[in-house]
Amino acid sequence: MKNCQILSKEVSTLLIFCLVSTISETLMAQPGFPVNNKPPIPIPAHKNISVSPSDTLSQVGQWSWGQSLAVTVRDNYAFIGNGSLLQILDISNPVATVNVGQVDVGSEIFQMVVSGNYVYLTPAFSIIDITDLTNPHLISAISSSYLGFTGAIAIWGNYAFVGNILGEIFTIDVSDRTQPEIVGGQSNMLTQGFFVGSIAVYDTVLYASTTDGTSADIFDISNPASPVHLSTSFGYRGVMAIQGHYLYYADQGVDNELWVYDISQPFLPRYISGTNLSSLSGYLAIKDSLVFACEASAGFDVIDVADTSNIHVLAHVPFRYSFPPPLDIGPVSAGVGSTSACLASNNGIWLVDMTKLPAFPTDYYLVTGWASTYDIATDTSNHAFLAEEYGGLNILDFSTPSSPALRGQYIPNEAVRAVAVNRNSAYVLCDSDLVVLDISDISSPKPIGEVVFGDTINDNNGFGELGCLAIYDSTAYVGRNSGKLYAIDVSNSACPQIKDITPTIGIPTAISMSGNYLYVGNANTGIQVFNVSVPGRLYESGSIMISGMGGLSASGKNLFTLSDSGFSKYNIVDSLSIEWIGSCKLGYDYTSQIKIVNNFAYTSYRNYFVTIDIGNAAAPTVFYSFYGPYGFSSFGISGNLALLGRVHNSLLLLADNYLTAVRAKTELRENFELSQNYPNPFNPSTRISYKIPYTGEVLLSVFDVAGREVMRLVEGVQAAGIHQIEFNPKNLSSGAYFYRLLLGGRSTVKKMELIK
Repeated sequence: MKNCQILSKEVSTLLIFCLVSTISETLMAQPGFPVNNKPPIPIPAHKNISVSPSDTLSQVGQWSWGQSLAVTVRDNYAFIGNGSLLQILDISNPVATVNVGQVDVGSEIFQMVVSGNYVYLTPAFSIIDITDLTNPHLISAISSSYLGFTGAIAIWGNYAFVGNILGEIFTIDVSDRTQPEIVGGQSNMLTQGFFVGSIAVYDTVLYASTTDGTSADIFDISNPASPVHLSTSFGYRGVMAIQGHYLYYADQGVDNELWVYDISQPFLPRYISGTNLSSLSGYLAIKDSLVFACEASAGFDVIDVADTSNIHVLAHVPFRYSFPPPLDIGPVSAGVGSTSACLASNNGIWLVDMTKLPAFPTDYYLVTGWASTYDIATDTSNHAFLAEEYGGLNILDFSTPSSPALRGQYIPNEAVRAVAVNRNSAYVLCDSDLVVLDISDISSPKPIGEVVFGDTINDNNGFGELGCLAIYDSTAYVGRNSGKLYAIDVSNSACPQIKDITPTIGIPTAISMSGNYLYVGNANTGIQVFNVSVPGRLYESGSIMISGMGGLSASGKNLFTLSDSGFSKYNIVDSLSIEWIGSCKLGYDYTSQIKIVNNFAYTSYRNYFVTIDIGNAAAPTVFYSFYGPYGFSSFGISGNLALLGRVHNSLLLLADNYLTAVRAKTELRENFELSQNYPNPFNPSTRISYKIPYTGEVLLSVFDVAGREVMRLVEGVQAAGIHQIEFNPKNLSSGAYFYRLLLGGRSTVKKMELIK
């Protein structure tokens, strides 16, 4: 890994994780294990309607495929591993890279070599034809069941050499790329250690190093079918790269050093010089007289090797984040082009302008699926806002669900925990602050306001909750796992102000509002209720004790909760009194999210995304579930689409085909009303009331007689029920206007008249 040239102790842990993950995925594909669209939970009879999997939740799209462990660059093109996806990016303009082609190879990509018109990949040895860069296609593969768990790879003429986790090296004849063949049918080289982390070939000699070897191995491969193991007289353990007749070796024995050897006599490497590196290196890339040494979370060193007798570190470029990131986020491989370096960093790809070193000017960052999606918000224009932990905020356009596209990014110097969208602003909850972004231009979100909390979060709280966020009208409510609840005035997005702070009875996991009351769910302790009739003020009314409390959602007179007893529905009698209506069992490892649409509730637990029928108040029932091999970390609902964030592995888009029809019928039966404004005609202000039948994304806009939108009065998620807004158009002239209410594809319009 780290392009499968990882040798550090820290990254060995990552290797084991990936090995276990690969084995788990293989097992789950066997008979008896549930797969997508084959629900492990029986589907109950639902009002005499026959339901089949094809009618309900089906995957229609995916964004990001997994870890980013491998990258290489040739000319102006970067070849990157995005999970199991090989993507080809045109990087001639680093600030506007273009994805020219991609192909799914079926298994996660750990290392790659580009040679001629082909890309060679491991751990499942695969060959991709890239003659046409816009149409890369898989032409052959050898299963890892034949090779073992492989990593390191090198190409030499018509032969590929592949090392595995057992210290074995296979010689593969690739003279016919459509039918690669293991020479002799088994490995023909055995190193003196385990896990071959690096392979390099010069002339007729192969050099190999392992993660636990005491020295590097040398093989004579003049006869590829019968390699001969020679003395192991140089190095300790490390990663290697060759340019000309020089071998560069990042030794990981005692000190973190880069050594250069003269291999003009290939069987007798001769040490020339060395230099200390900033940290232990897991990958080397060479361009002309520069060597890039990737150093996990420490960043990377650029070493000047123009004078091989006096190599020295030209620049150390620390990793972008100003706070200590997890070990598995730093650069793990690199490819170097004419002016840009492309770095794979597990959760994404970075492009670095080499002409500006030693600064770290990142021109582009492509997030892949290693970061967990902590929260998802959507707007009325088919944009999803993904809080991607250490991957920042990513704005996705899913107007074409089968091919969602990244439209914009905001990457702060800290982890992102939650997000909410209201009109042209996005509110991003980070570890230390709340940042307000102007998203009028989706492609370029700009920070315009900030609130710094001044408290300390605790990653090891045992609940996995680091913050929750909700916005109602002009107030943002933020729960922090420091045990505090904040009320923040966001009426002026550029100048948000903390209006009130109060302690919570536990770690806040979810916030929801009904009428003038704010319900705050606290992990394992229960619900706190606050009277918020005075905007920005938190007057605690009391608490409701619920054992094993997890998440909640208030909708009108209904309160829905997740706890150790499962999913429950309550009737809100008054602010502090709730009446139990019904429950259904779920797994205990749930998210804190519940979303209500019409007569259905959505939530997730473990590896299941669940739809719950709440039409029968006394008997909420699991209506349908969707299984994924990775746990779900968050989700969003937009129209008939469910957007599922998976733990460390991408975003799935599901079409809710059957329930779309159910919702349409329900909406016709239930009230969706826009009242006539009062007074009308009016001067200077008027009241507009409307009723919506379910919680959803609401857009209330005003238009002139020419059909031009002149003002947006409401834009954001609102709970089911009756809403009212005061309209005071100071900047509009006298005349007739129209106002339109939009909810989930439905709309209604009224006319009003302003007289000045």
